[in-house]
Amino acid sequence: LLLVESTAAGQRYRYLETVRAIADERCNDAVGHDDVMELLCSRMVEFAEVCSRGLCTADQEIWARRLDAELPNLRRSVDWAADRERDDLVVDLLAPFGDTAFVGSDRVGGWAVEATGRIAGLDRLPRGSRVLSLAAAYDVFASGPVSASRLSERAIDAWDPEADPTPVELTVHHSIIGLLADRLPEAIDVAARAVEVAESVGDPVTLVPSLCGWTLWSNASRQTDGVDDASRRALDVATAHGNPSIIAAASYVRGVLLRPTDPEAALEIVLRGVSVARGVASPATWETLEVEVCANLVALGRVESLLERAAESLPRLSGEACRLEVLLAVCPALIDAGLAELAARILGRLPGPARVETLYQDMYDTARTAVSRVV
Repeated sequence: LLLVESTAAGQRYRYLETVRAIADERCNDAVGHDDVMELLCSRMVEFAEVCSRGLCTADQEIWARRLDAELPNLRRSVDWAADRERDDLVVDLLAPFGDTAFVGSDRVGGWAVEATGRIAGLDRLPRGSRVLSLAAAYDVFASGPVSASRLSERAIDAWDPEADPTPVELTVHHSIIGLLADRLPEAIDVAARAVEVAESVGDPVTLVPSLCGWTLWSNASRQTDGVDDASRRALDVATAHGNPSIIAAASYVRGVLLRPTDPEAALEIVLRGVSVARGVASPATWETLEVEVCANLVALGRVESLLERAAESLPRLSGEACRLEVLLAVCPALIDAGLAELAARILGRLPGPARVETLYQDMYDTARTAVSRVV
C-alpha cells in the first residue's frame, strides 16, 4: 500500500493513488477534516520556509524537485486557507517563496497573483509585500511589465525595511520597471539602492540580480561608467555562490555587455549559462539566455547556426517577449540570407503593438524597416 520513491532529492513515501482517493473522500466527510487540514497547512508552512532557503543555495535543483513533489499538498493548503478567508495563513504559505522570486516564481507565482486579487488587506499584512513581489516576478512574463509594475509598486509601498531587511521588493521592482523604456532612470536608481541594501545584509541572491539590473539599465541608457566592473562582479559572486539561477542571470548580463565588442566570448559565457540554467532555473531565465544566444549568432554572422538554434528553441519558449526577441533577432539574418519574404511573414505574425511600451519596440521598428526595403 505504501510506495517508496528514491531520487536525488531524497526518499519520499506515499500511499497508492486508490488508497489516497478513498482516504481523501472519507476525510472530507469526517468531522475532524478541518483539524487534518490545519495539520497539513502547518507542515506546509514549515516546508515552505525550509524549501525557499534551499532554492537559494547551490542545491537549487534538489530543492526544486522537492518542491515539485509537494506542490499538490501546497496547492491544497493554499486553497483551503483562502476558502476560509485565513489570509494570514495564505501569506505564511506563499511569502517564503518571495525570497526566491528570481529562482522559482514559475512554480508558485501564479498562486501569488491569485492571492493579490483575493486578499483585500494583503498590503497591510506582515510579509504581504513578499507575496506581491512573488506575484510581480511571475506576472512580468504572464501579463507583461505594465501589469507587473503595478504589483511591484504595491510591494515597495508595503515593504517594511526594519522588519524585513533583505530587498527582494527592490530587486523585483527595478527589474520590471526597467522593461518600460520611459522609466529607465527610475530603474537605475532603484537598482543602485537594492545593491547597497543587499551588500549591507550580505545576500548574494538579491545582490547579483541587483547588480545585473543596474548594469542592464545603465547600459541601455548609455551610462557605461562602471558597468563592466559590475557585470564581472555579478558573475564572480554568482559563480562563487553556486546557485544556478543567479549564475544564469549574471551570464546573460555579461554576455549582453560583451556582445558588441567580443561576440565570441559573449557566446561562450551565455552558452555556459544555458547549460547551468536548463532544467533547474525558471523557464523565463533560460529562455532569456536563448534569446541572447541568437543575438550573438547574429553578431557573428552565423546564419545557418542561428536558424538551427531558433528552430530548436522557439517551440520551447513560453514567454511572448522571449519569442518576440528571438524572431526579431532572426529577421535581419533572414534578410541577409536572401529570405526577406520569410522575415516579412514572421513580422506579420508578431504582436508588435502589444509590446510598444517596452524596449523591444526599437528592435521591432528596425526589423520592419529592413524588411520594407527589400520586400
